[in-house]
Amino acid sequence: MQPTMQDLKTDFLAFKATFVAARDAITKKLEGTKITAEQWIVLDSITPGIHCTELAELSGLLVPSLSRMIKQLEEDGLIMVTDSFDDRRNKKISLRVKGKNLLDKIKKRAAS
Repeated sequence: MQPTMQDLKTDFLAFKATFVAARDAITKKLEGTKITAEQWIVLDSITPGIHCTELAELSGLLVPSLSRMIKQLEEDGLIMVTDSFDDRRNKKISLRVKGKNLLDKIKKRAAS
């Protein structure tokens, strides 16, 4: 049986309330770090040499949005972007020491 529009609306509003509560909790843990919840999710999803397309999937962002964010994170010295050897259009992303230190700081805050 297909859900009714009212069922979908109820589910959507419940999801939205959960999302807002989670975002607010994350934002509180990020106070003073100068990064957003979305930037934290991206940084926390990076494994050495991950490709942009895979990072977009892991972080739930569209590639154009991620591309803008990557540019900012690179300018802030948190990540390093290099060309892929087999396809220069595909970039590889890695955390810099500054980015790793920031993630470690955030994880310590989250544990407290």
